[in-house]
Amino acid sequence: MTDISGFDAGPLPELRQVLKKWVFVNNDYVRRWDGYDAPWWYTERASVSTVAAAAWLAKGIALEEYTTRKTRNINRSRSVISDRGRCDLFISVKDRHRKDRDLTVEAKICWPSLTSGAFRKRIKDGLVSACNDARLTHPYGARRAGLLIVSPTIPKSQNERLEELIGEFVAFIRLQSGCAVAWTFPSAVRKLRSDQRPRLYPGTAILLRPLRRSPSSVS
Repeated sequence: MTDISGFDAGPLPELRQVLKKWVFVNNDYVRRWDGYDAPWWYTERASVSTVAAAAWLAKGIALEEYTTRKTRNINRSRSVISDRGRCDLFISVKDRHRKDRDLTVEAKICWPSLTSGAFRKRIKDGLVSACNDARLTHPYGARRAGLLIVSPTIPKSQNERLEELIGEFVAFIRLQSGCAVAWTFPSAVRKLRSDQRPRLYPGTAILLRPLRRSPSSVS
């Protein structure tokens, strides 16, 4: 059984090294715990921290859970009401021309079952939700993006189909339009040594969809 991992920067070529390092960060964590622990077994915040770590390793910068302006609602006169809130992640990297490329990112996480016909809808809905949150966050000149962290699961009884299901999952996320994607399924975790888990959690993926720029996003 071999590791299954890869990435496709798609519309965000400046994040190529970040995606590559993100695969490394997750795999290195698993190796250090000898397959007994993985970042995607925890909360959204834990998985966002792996993206931030990847940005630093790619010689960029990152900041998590910082205070910023958020659009809370729209009143009866249709004017936007802003308030203080938190943004999940800020990333800044250099592109191939050595120019700064900044992203203001809002994240969501989901654990879809790959044996359910609804897993594709859960991923699409999760991306929409992350992008909607990103639209409510003041960008301060950065480009905004929605980040979906996916930790797919299967019942232990379906272990013999694991690689087949992983292949179908990877093929699906690579087809999502306008997304940078990365995935990793380390073989050590796919052995699933924890008897307390009724399902397999064989790996993780991220989908990062940038929003279209608008005139208001440059202020």
